[in-house]
Amino acid sequence: MDLFNLAAILSATTGILWVLEAFTLGLRRYSSAIALTGADAGSDAVVQAISEPKWVDWLGKLFLYSLLPLLYLSIRKSMDFSILLSIASAATGIVVMANLVSVGVLRRKLLVMAAERFSSDDPALDAIAQEPIVIESSKSFFPVLLFVLVLRSFIAEPFQIPSGSMKPTLLIGDFIVVNKFAYGLKMPVTGTMLYEMGHPETGDLIVFKPPHEPKKTFIKRVVGLPGDHIRFDYRRKRLWINDVEVSTRYLADESLDGEPVRLFEEQLGEGSHQIYKAYRNTRLSEEWIPETGVVVPPGKYFVMGDNRDNSYDSRYWRFVDEQAVLGKAFAIWLHWPKLSSLPSITRNGVVN
Repeated sequence: MDLFNLAAILSATTGILWVLEAFTLGLRRYSSAIALTGADAGSDAVVQAISEPKWVDWLGKLFLYSLLPLLYLSIRKSMDFSILLSIASAATGIVVMANLVSVGVLRRKLLVMAAERFSSDDPALDAIAQEPIVIESSKSFFPVLLFVLVLRSFIAEPFQIPSGSMKPTLLIGDFIVVNKFAYGLKMPVTGTMLYEMGHPETGDLIVFKPPHEPKKTFIKRVVGLPGDHIRFDYRRKRLWINDVEVSTRYLADESLDGEPVRLFEEQLGEGSHQIYKAYRNTRLSEEWIPETGVVVPPGKYFVMGDNRDNSYDSRYWRFVDEQAVLGKAFAIWLHWPKLSSLPSITRNGVVN
């Protein structure tokens, strides 16, 4: 079991216990305190009745501290933690709403009864007015969690580049920002389209769930739209779209991971970008495109990496489903290739 799963289990377990404590033992404590107040018990007995045991405080701290490695690993590993955010937002929201109709009602009733029985300077009144830790914390965290959930689900989300398949455009360790509403608004977790706003265009850098590994997140460049005829010459490393060769301009010879490569500028759609082509011209057995080319089916996209000879893309696992597209990458906001190194902002900027 890795650190992420361990932190997730710990956070979920402590969070559930923390919430349950508020609406089982919490309700019982306030009900007991109301009964004591009605029976003319002293203020000390009432305060003692509503006091949370110390283990509740430790449980809450453990829950909050377990969220820190989850947030760190989610960003560092570009994990999709929309489920975690959704559950956390829902849990804190339930606590806030339930407080209005259950524990909060009892606490206010107890405060009114205590104000009638005890003197105005009795410290018991302050103790009764104080909200339980789980409710106070939930009221603080709920708006923040909801804001982050909405931001990541509908506006923008960070992802990390884990491989060199998009070199030279994107390097290993680049953290990119993805426009989540570039093509439409989708529900978090389920991915159900709420409002369509457009479709990927040729040359777009899209983030998506690949058909062969739907639990992972890939980023590639859109080469073929639905209905396009795609042909790729493996020997000469040339690309045709609808029988028109894609324009490329040689820039320089470079070395990539010890292998000699050629750097080109490629024109796709209305924009241009740089790509690498290796000198080797061996076609692998997994590459499926016939010499006559292939037509992209409706609702599908043909994608390729900019590091053309070192990219696991549609030439191997065919097409990307439109429903699997998460958004359009538009900027680099951080570069952090290794845990042992310091993050850098030298590569920050808009990506083509």
